[in-house]
Amino acid sequence: MEPLPKLTEGRSVISSYPDLLSTLTDFLTVCIHTILYYRNIYPPELYIKARKYSFPVYQSRHERVCKWIADAVGAVAGEIAKGNVSKVSLILISPRNVPLERYVFDLSVFPNVPFEGGYNDLLLQQLAEVGGRGGESGGERKRLDEITIAGLEAQFRACLMKLSIAAPDLGRLPEDCTYTVAVEMKEPGAPINYAEVWVPAEGQGSDGAGIRHGGGTRSTGIRTVEAGSICLEFSIEETTTKTKMALEQ
Repeated sequence: MEPLPKLTEGRSVISSYPDLLSTLTDFLTVCIHTILYYRNIYPPELYIKARKYSFPVYQSRHERVCKWIADAVGAVAGEIAKGNVSKVSLILISPRNVPLERYVFDLSVFPNVPFEGGYNDLLLQQLAEVGGRGGESGGERKRLDEITIAGLEAQFRACLMKLSIAAPDLGRLPEDCTYTVAVEMKEPGAPINYAEVWVPAEGQGSDGAGIRHGGGTRSTGIRTVEAGSICLEFSIEETTTKTKMALEQ
C-alpha cells in the first residue's frame, strides 16, 4: 500500500508548474480517500488513520482501491496539465446507478500554462504572460515563487476540517453505493485519445460513465483555496433523488 503523498520536500515555496500540479493532485488524493471513509463506502476497518497537512485523515488499506484512486488522479493530472479541465468531481452513486452526492473541485480559474515541448523549471515569466485564467493583472496575485508550502497546507487543512464536519452530517447512504471520478472539460472539448482513459457522458441526461442524473441539486460550499495563482473552489452537491430517499425512510 502506497503512503499518502507528500508535498514537495526540501522546498518552502512552489517554484514550478509541475510542483503546483503535484501539490494539487496530492490534495485530491487525500480528499478522495477521506470522503470514501466519511461516507462509509467501505467498512471502517479497511482504513488506516494518518496525518496530512497536520490534520487527521483516512487512507484505504485495500491495494486495489489505492491503485484505482492513484490511476484516476494521475489521469486527471494529465488533463489539468494540458489546460483541459474545468471541474473534477467525485460522484457517489446508488446501487441503481443514480448519483446521490458530488464532491466538486472547481478548477476553472486554476493557472493554465501552455505546454510547449516541456515546462521550464521556473515559470514566473509564463504565468505573468498568460495572467492566469481569471485575467488578474500581475500585481493582484502573488507570483508563483511566493506561494509557500506552509500557506497551502494551512488552506488544505481548513478544507479537510470543514469536510470532516460537513460529510458526516449528510445522512446515511444506501448500502452498496459505488463511486467514480468525472471531469468536466473546458471548451473546445475532449482530450486527444480520451476514449483510452475517459468514458464520455452521454448528453445532458447522464453524468460520468452513463450515470443517470438524479434531478436538481443542493450545494454546500466547503471552502475556496486562494494562494497566489491557485484558486480552487470545493463544494458538495446533494441530488434531489437523495433527498427523496431520505424522506421515504
